[in-house]
Amino acid sequence: MKPYLVDYKTIIEPLPPPIKPKIIKSPPININYTHLIFNMIGLLFIIIGLYALYSRNKEKEKNKVKHKKDIELLTKKINLIS
Repeated sequence: MKPYLVDYKTIIEPLPPPIKPKIIKSPPININYTHLIFNMIGLLFIIIGLYALYSRNKEKEKNKVKHKKDIELLTKKINLIS
């Protein structure tokens, strides 16, 4: 017994061609970096200011000792002259 060959196009309707979706191109976005630049400059100023305050606090005791020695030296000179 031989199988009968059937053309499937006669039995099944052909599928319609696939519809390609339309691609909508968006206009290019212009990015304004000025706000970012100003924020970075402000952050840089804050970091420099914090470093200056830290270094002043660190040198505070050394400056106190130096000024006390200068005052003592000045009082000795004044007492010798008088």
